Amino acid sequence: MAAESGCIVRFIYRGERRRDIPRDVTHVIVKDTTFVRADAFRDRRNIVEVIFHDDVERVKERAFADCRSLRRVIMSGIKVVEWWAFSG
Repeated sequence: MAAESGCIVRFIYRGERRRDIPRDVTHVIVKDTTFVRADAFRDRRNIVEVIFHDDVERVKERAFADCRSLRRVIMSGIKVVEWWAFSG
């Protein structure tokens, strides 16, 4: 896996569905959307960092659930974080 090998895999999220998001992503930048879909990154265990641009207002339920390597989240414009968005 990418995180175990020390590789950085960046992904710019613009509202894609879960099936279109790479399994090995380590760093996520959320932009050009106002929300992150429910379950979008659930179980993506290599994610270590998420950065939300100012236009992002909502993180839907379980969006980052069980992202066990997640260590850093930067969110300046977020108004709503739904139930279990970062659980696990």
